[in-house]
Amino acid sequence: MRINISFIIFVLLLSGCSPSEEPGYTLPTQPNNPKPENGAIGISTAPTLNWYSIDYDGDAVTFSIYVDTINPPMAFKASLRNAGTLSLSGLLKNQTYYWKVNAKDYKDSTLGPVWSFTTGIVDNNPPTEPVNPSPAIGSVNIQITPSFSWSSKDPDGEAITYDLYLDSNNTPTTKIAVGLHSSFFWQYGLSHLTTYYWRVIAKDSKGAITNGPVWNFTTGERPVAPVLIPVDEGTFMVETTRVTISNFKIDKYEVTYELWTEVRDWALAHGYVDLGRGDNGRNPDGTNNPIVSVNWYDVVKWCNARSEKENLTPVYYTRSEQDTVYRTKEIGIINAAVKWNANGYRLPTEAEWEFAAHGGNLSHGYTYSGSNTLNAVAWVSSNSNGRTHSVGKKSANELGIYDMSGNAFEWCWDWFDTTYPYGDANNPKGPSTKQYYRTARGGSFDDFDYNCRVHNRGPYSPVIQYSMFGFRCVRR
Repeated sequence: MRINISFIIFVLLLSGCSPSEEPGYTLPTQPNNPKPENGAIGISTAPTLNWYSIDYDGDAVTFSIYVDTINPPMAFKASLRNAGTLSLSGLLKNQTYYWKVNAKDYKDSTLGPVWSFTTGIVDNNPPTEPVNPSPAIGSVNIQITPSFSWSSKDPDGEAITYDLYLDSNNTPTTKIAVGLHSSFFWQYGLSHLTTYYWRVIAKDSKGAITNGPVWNFTTGERPVAPVLIPVDEGTFMVETTRVTISNFKIDKYEVTYELWTEVRDWALAHGYVDLGRGDNGRNPDGTNNPIVSVNWYDVVKWCNARSEKENLTPVYYTRSEQDTVYRTKEIGIINAAVKWNANGYRLPTEAEWEFAAHGGNLSHGYTYSGSNTLNAVAWVSSNSNGRTHSVGKKSANELGIYDMSGNAFEWCWDWFDTTYPYGDANNPKGPSTKQYYRTARGGSFDDFDYNCRVHNRGPYSPVIQYSMFGFRCVRR
């Protein structure tokens, strides 16, 4: 059969497209607007290349970048998807480089033009200006033991050292750190409610210096003083069981990060070698947030350290003979290893915790600690904004104790058992032998109403540093 070629060409001409064309399809635009500009001179040996290209069909575009000392460039450098920038390093000084970018969508490519730049002849490029300060510029309610951090890099890949200046003048001149090899530093001993100014000077190994800008922050209010609230002997009901509690005293506030740090610093110098640092609340609002992210073992050891720091008799010991103060490791101590009549600090039993949370002998029988209206007494998921808050900002309960509902879950002494109270209803202390979980009470800033009820209780692993868990102490 003979094919009429003239007829096929005529039909294609009428249709207005070639056999390979796709109706409505467009190629990516040719890469343009190069940075460094074409022909630029004195460019760094670690430049960042930028260009612009777009695909009007909205197709994903892959860019192939070629950089070379010959024209046209043949050395392939990178393949980037939907990106218009590439950082280079290690180029030669006083050298002309040629580069081009090809843009390809799913079907076809658009070839870019050849551009060029020439590196400078300087012997050394200084570090970049320090950026990304922490504490952030203008931040408030910062701890008086802040951690400083920032970012800088050296275009030549050389090591950088930093000098850190800090004081209350808006052009700080007090040098608090010299020759730091990392962009991180802890500082102690600042004043409360004070605006501080700070800056970082970056220096590379060849002596090139870059002065950073001046940043500022303001510290927060003074820590709340620890106060103990007396709880008189009394009774309360757990369903049909009458529970009797002897006299004790309990912290008015949840232990704050500031108090935790003060005692921990003392403890690390006096034999408590592995006491956790903990966190200053969770996404904290202001100062005086409850300590969180400390596990049950951290807390018990800290109670002993607080006792020893104040010359009181420690409560917790490593074994039943009560001859070695518990200061290190994770030891599943039992009731017999506790000197219950000592005058030192300890965790409340969950029965003590519940009696105090109810308001002791002044109790009005509220659902939450101090009220039937949760918002009046507690930071919870509905009002906390996903963060802990300064202790003592909501209303107290009948005894003048704060935050026993919400803010931070609170560790108790007892091993957890589904039977509660466990054993003797006179000052119950939970199971006498080791179990898997310890008990926590009160709910947290991240909880719903149900978990913040006074009688709600739950089992939790004592080894986990939960970011919602803190505590308060009791003593005789």
